[in-house]
Formats: sequence, structure tokens, C-alpha cells
Amino acid sequence: MSSPRHDFSKMKVVDLRALAKERQLKGYSKLNREGLLDLLRSGKAKSPKAASPRAVSPRSPRGTKKASPKKRNIKSKRAKKDPNAPKRFLTAYFYYLQSIRSELKREFPEAKVTEIARIGGERWRSLSESEKAPFLRMSEKDKQRYEREMSNYDPTYLEKKAKRAAKQ
Repeated sequence: MSSPRHDFSKMKVVDLRALAKERQLKGYSKLNREGLLDLLRSGKAKSPKAASPRAVSPRSPRGTKKASPKKRNIKSKRAKKDPNAPKRFLTAYFYYLQSIRSELKREFPEAKVTEIARIGGERWRSLSESEKAPFLRMSEKDKQRYEREMSNYDPTYLEKKAKRAAKQ
């Protein structure tokens, strides 16, 4: 009894991979459509270089990639930020960083912004609680300002915040 012949050209890539797995052919998981077709037609694995997923397809010019139309038309799922919403509060660390940034720039004139933030972070961690206290008070005051402005902006803000806190 002969095995049924498949018309591979009409099969989906998922089905081609499943068939290659069923036939216990090696190297099928990393192949593109053309590589899978060659593998299934020959019945034995090709060299991985010849049928790699990055191999240039015969339909496109060498070295060019065609962008998927789906990727071009995808819109961000993230909600747009309302420009009228109150500005969030700053943490104590950021208040501290604001206060020492000019000093750090004088001390390290060639330092990049990231390096200044790293140095500021190291100094922040080395501060005692009493040295951090004024910045913590500033942050708490700013947080109260933010919550007050948010409750005026969105009357349900405090209710939503309480629900989130109850979930945790």
C-alpha cells in the first residue's frame, strides 16, 4: 500500500511543520516555507545554510526584505495621554537629583546625563535617613498636590485608587 501523496504547495507552514515532525525529519523547526517544501519533497534534511529562514526567497531581489503589510498598519494599543491631566509627582530621589545636578555637572563636566544619574544614585544610596528626610517631605507634599489635582480632574480617581489598593 503506497502512502498518499500530498500537494505541499497548497499547505500552510504550520501543517508543513507538523508533517515534517510526523515523518521525523531533522531541522524542520527552523525552516521557512521554501525550505520545508524542499525537505518534504526530498524526504531528507538539506544543509541548514541552504534552507535557513534568512535565505533569500527566489521572488525577491537579493538582500532586500519586504515589510509585512500587517506591521505597517498596526496602531499602538496604548491609550494616548491627555495633555490636560495633572503632572505626576516627583519621587524623593528626583528632588535630590535636581538639587545636586548642577554640582555634579561642575564636578564632572564631560559626564553624560546617564553617568550623572548613576553618580547621583550612588550618592542617594549612601545618604542617611535624616539626610533624605527633606526630600521625602517634598515628595510627600507633591504627591498630595497630585492626588488633589487628580480628584478635581477625575472625580472617580480616589475610588479607582482604593480599588487597586484593595486588590493588592
